[in-house]
Amino acid sequence: MPPERNRLLEHAGEQFEKLASGKSASFPNNDDLARQFGYQAPSIKRVLRSIGITQEAINSERRKVMLNPSLDLAWMLGVICGNTFIGKEYERRIRLKRSNDPELLQEFQNVGRKLFGKEPKTTPTKVTFFDEGMISELGNLTNSAWAETISKKHKWILDNPTFTWRFIEGLFDAKGNLQLKPGGNALYFVFNNQSSSNFVGDLFLKIGVQQPTVSLQMISRIAMFKIGVYNISDLKLIAGNIRPKNPENQNKLNIIKELP
Repeated sequence: MPPERNRLLEHAGEQFEKLASGKSASFPNNDDLARQFGYQAPSIKRVLRSIGITQEAINSERRKVMLNPSLDLAWMLGVICGNTFIGKEYERRIRLKRSNDPELLQEFQNVGRKLFGKEPKTTPTKVTFFDEGMISELGNLTNSAWAETISKKHKWILDNPTFTWRFIEGLFDAKGNLQLKPGGNALYFVFNNQSSSNFVGDLFLKIGVQQPTVSLQMISRIAMFKIGVYNISDLKLIAGNIRPKNPENQNKLNIIKELP
């Protein structure tokens, strides 16, 4: 069919407006637009450029939308800070480390698609998103830097308890431990740097946990910092405010909620 320039420009303008307003996290690709409006794919870029829609503009709007405070972003940042690979190549990729938790892997894919507007590369135990621009906008979330980055670049997480809880939920999904024992119950995280454990302890205090405890552990002669919650009232508070993706952990929290 002959190219339909006016309809293409109208449709592209509407889609770009949805992206800019946060109603959509993605913009149609050139191949889809070409098929829909009768163009050759290479021509789409030239036509869209006539109304100021370039790939750079699309990427810029996606990044702005992604960084708007949201429950999804708070959870994703918690997961990234807890257990994703951004180490040496953090500027290139976000990879959920090897995981045997299918619920977490699926949720990481689903939320990542919404935030990043693209498909991840997946294996049975890993999920990887490639987007240098997005990763740059998120800031340095590497092992020893993430606590400072959250405090300075994503302060909205600290200022709103709803976002704080969702961040902690993501952190727990990725790195948390939960034990139910006759001698004492515990929810805890273990980090290899004190700044991370102190940051989580401060977060707990901010949202009403009364007795978070930081302790030093030597594991294979390496200093590790454990931030734990042991008081039953504190555990009940946490159990009532997070929804782990792992069914086993959710069942444990349900048990805690019923304890006297």
